[in-house]
Amino acid sequence: MGKNKYSDELEVALLGFLYYQPKHGYDLYKEITSLSGIGLVWHVKMGHLYAMLHRLEENKWVDCTITQQGNRPQRNQYSITESGKKKFDDWQVQPVQKGREFRIVFLLKMYFALRSGKQDIGLLIANQKKTCETWLADLEISPRENPQPDFTRIVHNFRQTQIRGYIHWLEWCNKNFS
Repeated sequence: MGKNKYSDELEVALLGFLYYQPKHGYDLYKEITSLSGIGLVWHVKMGHLYAMLHRLEENKWVDCTITQQGNRPQRNQYSITESGKKKFDDWQVQPVQKGREFRIVFLLKMYFALRSGKQDIGLLIANQKKTCETWLADLEISPRENPQPDFTRIVHNFRQTQIRGYIHWLEWCNKNFS
């Protein structure tokens, strides 16, 4: 099973589901796939989830203990370590570095920021807005200074419009949630 371009980010996001209490793998899967929460933006298969949990355990960000309840089969219970909490805390407030990461990774960060409180939301939004403004400034080249072929102008305009949309949306989030 290969890793996708967001696998490292998504693995760190898993730590957020374990931050306040240990969970069994299947319970974690149900929470992640719930369409009343993060399941709206992130889809993961059960096998992929367990592979990600295994990598988190290898990195010493989670501990796994085997539990037994009555006659039921043994189950793995995952809990976050102190180094896992630090990794998650650092990840949660960092802006995404590419526009294509907004749809999944940034929304995951917003999900956890909403659970943490207004201070985390405000910090995440401010960090991301500053990053978006830098992206926009990097794209804003005067056509007189650098005449571009038509297709290049089309692509630059598309990207500028998209980034302005991100900034507008971040301002809306800031007004409504922080």
